[in-house]
Amino acid sequence: MKFEPVTDPEADALRDEIASRAGGIDADGLDTANLWMWTFEPTEEQPQTIITSLLEHPDLPGREWLQSYWNTQLWTAQTPAIGKPHVLQLLMWGQSLEIPAYPEQPEQATEFLNRLLNWIGSEAILFGSMEYLSETMKGGFSLYCVPRWFDEGFVFLGKNRIAMLWFFGTD
Repeated sequence: MKFEPVTDPEADALRDEIASRAGGIDADGLDTANLWMWTFEPTEEQPQTIITSLLEHPDLPGREWLQSYWNTQLWTAQTPAIGKPHVLQLLMWGQSLEIPAYPEQPEQATEFLNRLLNWIGSEAILFGSMEYLSETMKGGFSLYCVPRWFDEGFVFLGKNRIAMLWFFGTD
């Protein structure tokens, strides 16, 4: 499957906004908050197959840090209505409390997320690396293996667009 990095003005603006709010970590190509966006040819493939193809893509940022044992069947699929509060939680509190992208800024975080969902399109499905079991408890997996850092995020999948919003933090 072929993924083309997106360079349209809205995608550039969304990436620039997250980049301006991110801090560096000790892993080339990764920050505390990351947004990567691509287009692909519409397909009848199952969503997990599309995500697997993306994670196997040689140009995926931070590819050298990927875990060697990820399984897309572990991802939690959510509609935007269900997933939105969890994405907002990550945007406002980060993977850990000390490194949020939008600290105490719910309006700005909501606006950013709405713009990202609009860019993906009306048929969006969100796939999270964590399952939110309650307001204070979650369980899931790390996609990347970076010493001293934990990661969590979402893949946004549309008809012919895909984005990864990924966060790193210390615990």
